[in-house]
Amino acid sequence: MSEECVLAIEAGGTKCEALLMSIDGTALGFHAVYPNAVAGTGGYGRGREANTATHAVEGALRVCNPEGTLHLACSSYLLTGEIRNLARARRVLLWNAGEAESALAWGGVDDGLVALAGTGAFGYLRLKDRYWRADGIGPLLGDRGGSYQIGREGLRAVFRPGSTSAVLREELIRLEGLSPEEDLEKAMVPLSVRIMGDRTAVAHYAIIVNRAARRGDPDAIAILEQAADDLSGTIRYLVDKLDVGGRALPMVGTGGMIRHSDIYWNRLVQRVAGFLPHVRALRQDLPQVAGRALAGLGHAIRNGACHADAAASRERLLATLPPLLEKIKPLQETPPLPRTA
Repeated sequence: MSEECVLAIEAGGTKCEALLMSIDGTALGFHAVYPNAVAGTGGYGRGREANTATHAVEGALRVCNPEGTLHLACSSYLLTGEIRNLARARRVLLWNAGEAESALAWGGVDDGLVALAGTGAFGYLRLKDRYWRADGIGPLLGDRGGSYQIGREGLRAVFRPGSTSAVLREELIRLEGLSPEEDLEKAMVPLSVRIMGDRTAVAHYAIIVNRAARRGDPDAIAILEQAADDLSGTIRYLVDKLDVGGRALPMVGTGGMIRHSDIYWNRLVQRVAGFLPHVRALRQDLPQVAGRALAGLGHAIRNGACHADAAASRERLLATLPPLLEKIKPLQETPPLPRTA
C-alpha cells in the first residue's frame, strides 16, 4: 500500500461522504453518514457539521490509516482538530477543491459545463482557466431545480386541497412510518413548522417524489421534469452569455437528484441538447466525493507536492471504487428516519 494517499470529504446538505485512495487511484476506504435530515436544526445542512464529517472520516480510515503523507481534499472549514487527530499521517496537506471543479475532475475534462442538482442547484462553465457560475444562491432566491424545490412541491402536491396525488401520499406515509389510517395532515403540520427554517430538511422529501415517479405517478414525474427544465434554464443562461451554443462541450451532471433520477437526468439532457446540440453529457454515477479526491490530487500534482499520473489515477479510481462500494453496500438514499415528538 502507498504511504501517500488522498482523503477526500464531500459534505452536502443531507449527507457527508469520505473516501481514502492511494495516489495511484486505488480506492481504499469509503464511508457515508446520513444525519437526521428532518430534525430542523439549521439551514446550512447537517451533512456539513464537523461531527458528521468526523464520523465519515472515521469510517473511511477504519480499514486503512496511512502513516506517510495525506492529501486532504475538502472545503477548508472541515479541517477540524478532530479530523486531524484521526489521521496517523506524519504530514497532512490541505487542498481546497470546489464542487464544480470536482465534477470536472471526475469527468476527466478541463473545460466544460457542470449541472449540479443536490439540496441546492447551480450551473457552471469553465473555459481556458476562466469560469462563470449561475444560481446556487439558496432556495428563497434561487436553487432552481434542486432537491429543496422538488421536496417542497412534493409535499404541496400531497396537501393541496382536493389533491388526487395518491401515490405521493402513499410514499409520504411510508417514509414517515405512519399507518394509512392516521391523520396525515395532523401528523405533518407540527413537522412542517419545525423544518421550515431548514432547507435540507425540506430537500429530504424529494425522496417521495423520486419513488413515486419510478412508480409512474404523473404528478411526481411532472415535478421532476419541471425541476430539470429549471436547471436547464440556468445552463442556457451560461451558454447564451458566453455564446458557445455552437461548440462541442461536455456537461457533467452531479448531485443526488441527477445521480438517483433517470427521469430528471434524461429530461435535463433533452432540454440542454435543444440549445447546445453538440453537448456531451456525462452523468456522475459514483459518489461525489470521488471527484473531490481527483480534484485534490490534481492540486497536489500541479503544486509539486505529489508525483502521480492524474489521468491514470482517475482510471484506476473509476475501476476500483465500484467494487469497494459493492462490497460495503453503502446506502444510496437517506434512510427512513424515526419520528420525533
